[in-house]
Amino acid sequence: MVRTDVRYLRLIGRLYPDNRLVLRPAYLTDDPRFLPSGDRHALQAELLDDDGRVLARSPVPATPYCTMSRLSTTLAVRADLPFAEKTRRIRFLRDDVLVHEIDVPPHSPRVKLTWRSGAEVRGKTRITWRADHPDGNALHYIVRYSHDDGATWRRIGDRTSETSAAIDFAALPGGKRCRVAVLATDGVNTDIARSGAFAVPVKACVALVLAPEDGTRITPGEALTLRGQGFYLEEQAAELEDLIWSSDRDGELGRGPLITVGAPSAGRHRITLVAGRGRRAGKAVVAVEVGRATKR
Repeated sequence: MVRTDVRYLRLIGRLYPDNRLVLRPAYLTDDPRFLPSGDRHALQAELLDDDGRVLARSPVPATPYCTMSRLSTTLAVRADLPFAEKTRRIRFLRDDVLVHEIDVPPHSPRVKLTWRSGAEVRGKTRITWRADHPDGNALHYIVRYSHDDGATWRRIGDRTSETSAAIDFAALPGGKRCRVAVLATDGVNTDIARSGAFAVPVKACVALVLAPEDGTRITPGEALTLRGQGFYLEEQAAELEDLIWSSDRDGELGRGPLITVGAPSAGRHRITLVAGRGRRAGKAVVAVEVGRATKR
């Protein structure tokens, strides 16, 4: 079981064949996802205090990338290391050879949201914040969003050194108690600013037409296969039952994730899939052309 009173340093980067270790700015988290299994790893991390004493040692997984069915000699580094608060330097060793070091600043950054949400947020909005570092260090930021009052979080966009970010709430799951958070890191030390709760409209089921493609053409008498599903953003769940197919020429065509229409009428059809029911029903439309029979 993962200890909840321990913070972890999240490392993401690459280890090259010539022993160069290139890491993105790391940050501290209490939600570890990349804990190493076993201790047989060529790459190791040592956490040292001000006097150079080793506080902890941790294996750092480094796994090959798979490119075009081949394993790359460049290794992907992705790990969460238990972090000792008195750490002032982190040494990385590959087969006992020093390949990289990180000096830990003595102070932490400070970040504060300057964006105010109001009771409800819709559409595209620019989130703003301000931050500083007592030691003058450069800062990097990660924006996160929660639609369940902070029980779970998702990252929004890429890391940035800017102090604002655009968020499209129309593309995010909704709820009555949503929140935004901004994480600021100097490469190790981390601070997080969280917003108050606000509402975001719950989304309709996303209807997905998997077949046919928009603009498909078939010959008269040819069967038409319709395949699709729905997806609920809030529940992160597929809808495979409440699915209704219809044509603007032939009316309702059938129900379910996979149906076959024996011989649709000739002409251009707008095929509509309605996924879900009631207020949460969503729809998607594709065009299908059924060619007219050639006269002889």
